[in-house]
Amino acid sequence: MTTIGAPTPIAGATTVADLKNYKFAAEQGTTSLQFIAQVIQPTQQPAVFDTTRDAISALQAGQVDGLVLDLPTAAYTQYSVDNGLLIGKFAPTNPPEQFGLLFQKGSSLVTCANKAIDALKSDGTLDQLQTRWLKSYADVPDITG
Repeated sequence: MTTIGAPTPIAGATTVADLKNYKFAAEQGTTSLQFIAQVIQPTQQPAVFDTTRDAISALQAGQVDGLVLDLPTAAYTQYSVDNGLLIGKFAPTNPPEQFGLLFQKGSSLVTCANKAIDALKSDGTLDQLQTRWLKSYADVPDITG
């Protein structure tokens, strides 16, 4: 999970405790909302929106202090926010969040996709792609417990 805010006092947050007094927003039906409640445990009830775009609008209007999003979404979204700032990333949860592929039930493509992913892992291609394209994610500061 990652937090986005504007260059306000929230921008200096480096620990979960630093975030407790801020109002956060998240998209309905996402793990971000659960993360806010269980990990950040803010003093203010989080705002819930139908879309990330709506949450961004609330941030820009000053209705909330920050958004909690998964890191790839946050890295992209920060450029959609006037003076947006990627504040930091949280330690992985246990169990960690995972990304996946979605197929129609019973799709014959599942076996092919799994074989392709296994091949990318075994020959080191996946690691090379992560190093090349996801390095900037590693540079996002950590928000500690």
